[in-house]
Amino acid sequence: MNAPRGNMLTLSLLDELIRVLQSLRTEQCGCLVISGGNHVFSVGADPKQLLALETCEEVLERLSQTNDLIAKFEGITIAAIAGYALGGGAELALACDFIVGNETSKIGFPEVSIGVIPGGGATVRLPHRIGVAKSIELILTGRVLSGTEALSINLIDSFTGSIQPSKWSREFAEQITRSNHNQIHSVKQLLRASFEDRSVLLTKERSLLVQILRNKAN
Repeated sequence: MNAPRGNMLTLSLLDELIRVLQSLRTEQCGCLVISGGNHVFSVGADPKQLLALETCEEVLERLSQTNDLIAKFEGITIAAIAGYALGGGAELALACDFIVGNETSKIGFPEVSIGVIPGGGATVRLPHRIGVAKSIELILTGRVLSGTEALSINLIDSFTGSIQPSKWSREFAEQITRSNHNQIHSVKQLLRASFEDRSVLLTKERSLLVQILRNKAN
């Protein structure tokens, strides 16, 4: 990602991500590294578009579609987080198979500070990584974690210290893609099958957030 205002997930950026991810479905891509560069991963959804009733459902639908494409990607997906990954940005990372951070990483779900809840998959995917209790704590306090804190609770999988996560991730991707595409796809498919179908829960999460946004507008 390379977009203004901290890779803010505007409708235009989400549309571009969807376009790229859909185009990659026709290729045998063994590994996909998602990065925002060396300074920020993504500060999350555009609050003006998210809090406006005329665009909120469209934003949530696009974010859901983006994360669903990442989660169902046949190859291995890696989120390389340098700097901030907040709200929808952190949810985008949660849709990936691996999350890599370093000493600059700051990860959190600050939606509670603007009177809403996550709507891009955090309430569904986060507990699978860090458990229900820690998920409640992070979502309802909005606390932002450092890279080392995130590593200590398994929110990130690898900590690269002073090395840029994107550099480390590219080298890791080279190791993974030594296996052929069928091997990668088969292993990922089998491991993912161990999780229950999340589609109903993800839809419920979006519906609850839309209800909260409507109540705030009244």
